[in-house]
Amino acid sequence: MSIIQTAINFAAKAHKNQYRKSTDIPYITHPFAVGMLLQEAKCTDAVVAAGILHDTI
Repeated sequence: MSIIQTAINFAAKAHKNQYRKSTDIPYITHPFAVGMLLQEAKCTDAVVAAGILHDTI
């Protein structure tokens, strides 16, 4: 499993049942969007994973 897939799985579990403020949009859409932006910017897999995980603490 890649570092990105591992980060996705971990973030999805960490943000389970969380929603964007005042909406019914799952919170995980934000970390996923960050990861996609970092991939588009041609960042390393480690940086993409860090972006996906940035709100899990």
